[in-house]
Amino acid sequence: MTGAYLEWRISLWIVAPVRAFRVYIFRDVLPAFGNLSKRADEMADEYYSDIGSQPAGEDCDIDMADVAEDAHDRALSWYQMMVSLRQSMLNQLAAGLFHLTEQQLAALCRDGGFRTGPPRDTKLTAATLPPPRRCCRSVFGSQPRIALPVFLRLVA
Repeated sequence: MTGAYLEWRISLWIVAPVRAFRVYIFRDVLPAFGNLSKRADEMADEYYSDIGSQPAGEDCDIDMADVAEDAHDRALSWYQMMVSLRQSMLNQLAAGLFHLTEQQLAALCRDGGFRTGPPRDTKLTAATLPPPRRCCRSVFGSQPRIALPVFLRLVA
């Protein structure tokens, strides 16, 4: 088994999902959560104008300062929920990427060209073949301070 073969397998089965994660997360997932503060402000303004545009009754006991405070509270609650949802989605996607990397490294270790036996588990601790530094550089753009499997375990 040559280094070129390992590099090919790692770049195809391990680095490609990491690159896809980087591209699709920033292109498809995160833009859905863009401008959350602006959207929350619009939500508060819409609520305030909806309440303010209702016809006043004979007793007209609505205090617009209370309506403004309620609109602010609703917008703040929505904003906090959306920020939490964005972080939860990122965490779940990173954990999924970590587990995919574990499985791909374990599959690489089961390659028939190795002289040692395959790992008994798909955990990274059982798969002792780390990706070469060259692959990490091609994914992250510079030499990382920690190896890719360690980085993914910390994220997950």
